[in-house]
Amino acid sequence: MVAGFVLPDRRGARKVASIARMKIAASTSTSGRGPFFLGAGAAAAVDEPRWRCDRLGFLCFDPFELRFAFMAVTVMVHDLAVTDEPTDLEAEATAEGARPADAMRDPEELRADLTRWLDIQMDADARPTITSLSMPSANGMSSDTVLFDAEWHEGGTTVTRELVARVAPDEATVPIFPTYDLARQFRVMSLVRELSNVPVPEVLWLENDAGAIGSPFFVMARVEGVVPPDVLPYNFGSWLTEASLDDQMRLQHSSISALARLHAINDAERVFELGDPDDDPAATPLRRHVAAQRRYYDWVTDGGARSPLIERAFDWLDANWPADEGPTVLSWGDARIGNVMYRDFEPVAV
Repeated sequence: MVAGFVLPDRRGARKVASIARMKIAASTSTSGRGPFFLGAGAAAAVDEPRWRCDRLGFLCFDPFELRFAFMAVTVMVHDLAVTDEPTDLEAEATAEGARPADAMRDPEELRADLTRWLDIQMDADARPTITSLSMPSANGMSSDTVLFDAEWHEGGTTVTRELVARVAPDEATVPIFPTYDLARQFRVMSLVRELSNVPVPEVLWLENDAGAIGSPFFVMARVEGVVPPDVLPYNFGSWLTEASLDDQMRLQHSSISALARLHAINDAERVFELGDPDDDPAATPLRRHVAAQRRYYDWVTDGGARSPLIERAFDWLDANWPADEGPTVLSWGDARIGNVMYRDFEPVAV
């Protein structure tokens, strides 16, 4: 029940530590053992006045039962003071959540830049305008989200669209991936929408040039719905935990159905051009996939703490490789309900 990300600088790490501390302050352990901080270099009870950790520390409630577990990964946070009074940093962390640093764009400048960009994409007489623009506080770790409404003229009528721009993060802020392939995301979403009935938003335009608004981005249609929250996690109390058992079961089964329909897209390896330039062309698709995960693990842990558990898992896979690997399918790498938008407890956008 733990998952992680790595922050590249002390300021970002302190933000995450502050968010985690506030979560602890609002919660109690069910076993009476109290919450503990489990760090790569040290372990100490969180209620001590000062604590330290190294890279890849995990924070959880009731760690022996792993109930209500969540994590906070910090990088080189040493002797961070923990007090009963909220700090300016904690207030900032509360306002920003886990937003990438480059999410702090000036809305009016962004509106002007997007308007100029839209004007280039459209016919000369379209005359696009952006009537509203906002940046949600709950942006994800891997990209920024910009919500905006646009109007333009087309065929003698005024077109009004509610749109979303998915903006690539600055490589220097939160390095979630070795490279950030926005064009591949755009292509995969477009193909899934074309080749299946999985609810994927309509993708409209892709811009690879960072000069337009400061980072590459693509624009898609906006879909209205609700998302199970991550901060605090949805199982700490949310619209989902308050729902009836029948509604919870509907969400569960419909979410799994969406995954199954992704896997059912025919000839996925060819259609989606699955693979990596570093792959061994003679290897099977499953071998290439596991090799790519090894490379990702090595990248994440380069110069920092390693995970004996993950390394034993890789060794076990090598020792127990299946004789029949089965068909090659499209697999959603971060399939969880926090990455799905719902309406009436069924997915409306993945």
